[in-house]
Amino acid sequence: MNSSKTAPDSPYRLKMLRAGWIAPMDRPPIRDGAILLRNGWIAGAGSAEEMLKREPDALIDDLGEKIILPGLINAHCHLELSTIPRVELNGGNFVSWLKDLM
Repeated sequence: MNSSKTAPDSPYRLKMLRAGWIAPMDRPPIRDGAILLRNGWIAGAGSAEEMLKREPDALIDDLGEKIILPGLINAHCHLELSTIPRVELNGGNFVSWLKDLM
């Protein structure tokens, strides 16, 4: 889809998140970096200058001195706060509680 023909708030428009730091999972952190998003998927990551040259018509959201971790999946969860039925610990500990759940 041609980004210049989509509405500014369209989820299909090419978007760029610019930040003070980008910390990709596959290379060293990038100062003054940007992430390109196309249809909600990462389409590129690099220096802001490089990404602006690559996609000058992208809608830019400048996040300031934040750090972006593209591709990071946080699988952290709190099982005790989920919908898993409560199990009495019977004097046990967290490991025993997990074994009881399994």
